[in-house]
Amino acid sequence: LKLYKWAIANNVQVNFITGRVDNDGGGFRANTSDNLKLVGYTTWSSLVMKPQGSTLGTTAYKSGARAKIERGGVDLIANIGDQESDLDGGHADRAFKYPNPYYIIGG
Repeated sequence: LKLYKWAIANNVQVNFITGRVDNDGGGFRANTSDNLKLVGYTTWSSLVMKPQGSTLGTTAYKSGARAKIERGGVDLIANIGDQESDLDGGHADRAFKYPNPYYIIGG
């Protein structure tokens, strides 16, 4: 959260990419947005969610999402995630793994 606040204060775009399925009928986008705001992430440039019915694995989906953001003219200076599948596939200047002792998912 401290890094996020620094980024916003310094006009650095923040983009969230989640493996949660974008199921508007199920309210996942609204719930995800509400949860982010509840813990202090109040604004962002994009909240990318996995399209419903997508068969892409986590690595392919997330690296593809980063590539799409890059094609929009954004230099992704940092990619931060708690799973290797969050970081694999490139499309960021640097990748940082944030420790998560609770779960590990595959790519």
